[in-house]
Amino acid sequence: PALATIAGQCPKVRFFIAGPGDADHATKLIPKSARSRVHFLGRISEAEKASLMARADVFVAPNTGGESFGIILLEAMAAGAAVVASDLEAFSLVLGTEPVGKMFANEDSADLAQAVIDVLRDDVMRQDFVTRGKDQAYKYDWNVLVDEVIGVYESVHVPGQVVREDAAGTAFGRAKVWGKGDRE
Repeated sequence: PALATIAGQCPKVRFFIAGPGDADHATKLIPKSARSRVHFLGRISEAEKASLMARADVFVAPNTGGESFGIILLEAMAAGAAVVASDLEAFSLVLGTEPVGKMFANEDSADLAQAVIDVLRDDVMRQDFVTRGKDQAYKYDWNVLVDEVIGVYESVHVPGQVVREDAAGTAFGRAKVWGKGDRE
């Protein structure tokens, strides 16, 4: 129902649906007038996923549960897509209190459709989500996270122990934690 509503109100939009599922059954649920704009891709590789996200204006995560963290949202934001996601707790943690994407009520197809339509029709909102989404995704970059973890270690380090190595570090290619007596 959400796809039909979006297709009816946004006649130029194309849908690329990746992941497992019965494409034949799903196609029967789509109005004939919109079927030519819906592309079922099945399972795709990580490279294909990255390429698809980089070309998308909007990435939609209609997940209904089972998510412990919204890594897929971070991938979409890092690729430059505006994000529309169900209001799962894991997704709300990634999208933050200052929204970097639009959320809709879980399992509410009318709310999903309206959220996607809002983002598609509002160029300023969409671009704002893209810009802030990239900033949000950067916060989860391994280099940023490693620096934060090392900062915590440094704040509680014991005299005589070295937490941060100079350019020769080894953990994650960046740092080494030394135990007592390893280095004096």
